[in-house]
Amino acid sequence: MDMSESFNYRNELRSELKRRQSVNPRFSLRSFARKLGLSPAFLSNVINGRKDLSLEKALEVAEGLGYHQKEASQFCRLVQ
Repeated sequence: MDMSESFNYRNELRSELKRRQSVNPRFSLRSFARKLGLSPAFLSNVINGRKDLSLEKALEVAEGLGYHQKEASQFCRLVQ
């Protein structure tokens, strides 16, 4: 994961969803949300900028994405 200053966690979520869909065209937003511990509606709202992740949810999402501790910490910092 690239953690440059211009990193946007919404773009990371969007990119990861697209990556998983390229591997498995049947992979859905609903499946992605389940993997991340979020509702599909909430994930859609986060990706589209209508809702924000809390720090607690950011930790769950980082875990669902399989981030190591350093990556998860950086992700959470950017969400804040």
